[in-house]
Amino acid sequence: MSYRIAVASSEGKRIDQHFAKATSFVIYEISGDGKATILEKRSAKIVCHNGEHRDDEFYEKIALLKDCRYILVAKIGQRASMYLKSEGMIAYEYEGDILVAIEKLTRYVSVQDLIYKSMRKG
Repeated sequence: MSYRIAVASSEGKRIDQHFAKATSFVIYEISGDGKATILEKRSAKIVCHNGEHRDDEFYEKIALLKDCRYILVAKIGQRASMYLKSEGMIAYEYEGDILVAIEKLTRYVSVQDLIYKSMRKG
């Protein structure tokens, strides 16, 4: 099963942006065999204005990423994380190399899928 990951990155190599302040997301497609392919880069609006946030702006940013299952960011606040979760997306904080983070996430997802499948059988 394939899925998409949105990565908050200013330059496309490192996860280095806070969700609310991210101005771009690199979208990756993860194939059933775990191979990561870059699909596109999406521009986003900053939704944090001196610590203030508006719900409509959060939902606009979330709508931009709606086709992604996971969001990788350097930081994310509890409120934004809850907004994402309510839309079926999961955010993870990781600061560093994108490919290392994707490898770790895909291994984690594979293990979770195995656990879920074994629980359903039993």
